[in-house]
Amino acid sequence: MFKAARLGEAWAQQVVDETVDYLAFAVAVISTVLDPEVIVLGGGVARSADMLIDPILNRLDGVIPVRPNLIQSKLGLKAAVLGAIMLVLDTTMDYVTVEGIR
Repeated sequence: MFKAARLGEAWAQQVVDETVDYLAFAVAVISTVLDPEVIVLGGGVARSADMLIDPILNRLDGVIPVRPNLIQSKLGLKAAVLGAIMLVLDTTMDYVTVEGIR
């Protein structure tokens, strides 16, 4: 879909615009409730962050008191897997001793 939008397909650009609206709403809610300094876009959308970050931030102008930094994850599609691995390690480290890991 992002590729089609880059090629100028009107239907794809409409989908990108709707995606930006939904992501801007999510970022606004997260920013208002949790007040993070940084929000990281990961997974599949991170590959098209160049089409998302500036439009999202533009939609947030004047909507929330402080805009967070919105950045692209460098992990790409590995983010979910690495996050799951870290969750398992964090949950089990108190119960398992592995030599060389602290």
